[in-house]
Amino acid sequence: MKVGDLVMVTHQPEYRMDAHLGYRVPLEHQIQGRIGIVSTIRSAYHCLIYFPEINYTHCLSHDAFEVIA
Repeated sequence: MKVGDLVMVTHQPEYRMDAHLGYRVPLEHQIQGRIGIVSTIRSAYHCLIYFPEINYTHCLSHDAFEVIA
């Protein structure tokens, strides 16, 4: 996997971490089944995925999506 790969989300996260508040908040977007683009590889287990259709970026583990192109 590399930056720029297209991915499809296979698992809908329930929460996102709010950097300003410092705790989890419910995820306001439905991203399961959406196609996104790998924008940053944060670690061996996590990537930032950008969803241009809804202008949203979310950090996902590699188990939550599959590379499609």
